[in-house]
Amino acid sequence: MDIGKLSLRERKFARTKLALLNAAVARMMDRSYEAISVRELCDEAMVSEATFFNYFPKKSDLLVYFVELWAIDVAWHGRHDSDGAGGLAAIEAIYNRTAVRASTRPRVMNEIIAFIAREQEEAAFKTVSAAERLMAYPDLEQVESLPDETFDSLVNRNLEIAVRKGELPATADLEQTRVLLQSVFFGVPLVLGIGRAGEVGTTYRNMLNLIWKGIRSS
Repeated sequence: MDIGKLSLRERKFARTKLALLNAAVARMMDRSYEAISVRELCDEAMVSEATFFNYFPKKSDLLVYFVELWAIDVAWHGRHDSDGAGGLAAIEAIYNRTAVRASTRPRVMNEIIAFIAREQEEAAFKTVSAAERLMAYPDLEQVESLPDETFDSLVNRNLEIAVRKGELPATADLEQTRVLLQSVFFGVPLVLGIGRAGEVGTTYRNMLNLIWKGIRSS
């Protein structure tokens, strides 16, 4: 889709949301999100605080928005880097893409993990508009047509595909596998720390191989 075909209102809305998010991401490179004020984000994006809260009713909603956009990015790579086949290759592509992001912005990754750990209830995810997708990821072909999915739904869907394709045995406990995958996903960046963020990808691959091997041999 050509973003120029979208209305000016849609493009302006998307541009403002992304400007606020980019301002926050830049500051999270060396500070915690809690230490960042709404005022300074608004100054950077050149909007009022009232406008900020029109977009994000709570300050933490900006982090939810980051996760929503991240899920779209990894879902796209999960499909394209596995040639659309899904299954274990797609899950591995999701982790590989996350590792790239974690290695370039390790403090941001840790802030997101800390935010998820603090949340008492699962965050309510919203649909990300076509304009937001196209502006955030102009190089990802047909990114506007991807369905909205969470990390859990992405992993669950591809685990089911892996079983249907015979990559995992039909007796595999998919719920326990999902828990293992979540533990690896969040645990590896925390254990390695910011100083070893470049090792996240290799560690992810090693851990996933161990999980697949264990499931097949059980």
